[in-house]
Amino acid sequence: MSIRKRARSVSTVAAISAAVLAVSAGTASAKPGVPYVRYGASGLTAYCVQTAINHASVNRRTSADIILPDGKFGPATLGALQQLQRDFNLDPDGVVGPDTGTVLWQQIDEEIRQNYNWDTGFGAYASYCYYVLPTHS
Repeated sequence: MSIRKRARSVSTVAAISAAVLAVSAGTASAKPGVPYVRYGASGLTAYCVQTAINHASVNRRTSADIILPDGKFGPATLGALQQLQRDFNLDPDGVVGPDTGTVLWQQIDEEIRQNYNWDTGFGAYASYCYYVLPTHS
């Protein structure tokens, strides 16, 4: 193999490696210290809860019903959240605290990694759920 061909191969491998690192470096972990999420919450916070429940349902990690992600934490969201909490061996209190929030963020983070960072319709991308879900890490 000529020196030019070898140099091109090395630079191609380096470019691909750099692209892979750039994509994986942007993944955030969840943020501790944000307020608990309860029945009656609305907006992006409720949307993040709903979207995470749906991701867990689609991937058969919970038997919770798929719910409309409308940003309103009402009876359907409460019931689905309590089912998710039971399926993950959490206290089914219907409140998103650090334990439940960590599980929910893991679902959203996985969805972002598998697909893309989508616009929520609430003026933020899905990765912003990191800032509104209470978690341990």
